[in-house]
Amino acid sequence: MPPPPPAPSQPAFQIEFGAAVVGLVALAGFFVSSAAGFDPGRIGLKPVPVLALALLASVRCTVISRAFVVGLLFDAVGDVLLELANPALFIPGILAFLLGHIAFVVAFFKERSAPALLRAVPFVLFGVLVLAIALPGAGGLAIPLVIYGLAVVAMAWRASARLEPASPVRLWWGLVGAVFFAFSDSIIAVTKFVHPFEDSVPIVLVTYWLAQVLLTYSLPSRVETGGQKMWSFVP
Repeated sequence: MPPPPPAPSQPAFQIEFGAAVVGLVALAGFFVSSAAGFDPGRIGLKPVPVLALALLASVRCTVISRAFVVGLLFDAVGDVLLELANPALFIPGILAFLLGHIAFVVAFFKERSAPALLRAVPFVLFGVLVLAIALPGAGGLAIPLVIYGLAVVAMAWRASARLEPASPVRLWWGLVGAVFFAFSDSIIAVTKFVHPFEDSVPIVLVTYWLAQVLLTYSLPSRVETGGQKMWSFVP
């Protein structure tokens, strides 16, 4: 009978717990700063929850998820660039998120490389619908919008392709997270290129952060994979 997998080390658990606390405190601080109109606090705290998730993922997960952590880091950069609300930084911000989605695709593909082409169909249909609505108002941003839409569809498809019969619950979390991410991005596209919806910002933020949390916790843990480490400095 094979020995049971090793339990997480106490230092690793402490890092996970600390990252979760920092992320939650930063999240609360972001909303307080936004409500108070304190721009330095709002901008400075916006990437912190995702950076906390990157730290948590680097402790929990194995070498196959390095690309996912890189994706989170790109998303944190995109958070700052878009939160600055400078039109000149919109394309760099979207580029950062595009690279983040590509990194997620790589991470998910490393975990399971089965094509699962039929699972792409609902996401392709959703992407076509959003582009059909948003493209007429995109103007010179039409090509970047299409490229970004393809990346979102690919990310959601690969998240669904990870599922197998009797898959662990964490993979379902990942699929729900991918759907949340696609929904959040679609609201941004429609709001920017079609019609600005009142109160869309809280919806976008909540679905975006839920997506990141669910995607992060969909990664295999060190316990599940026999205690492998992603980085040499992780206990």
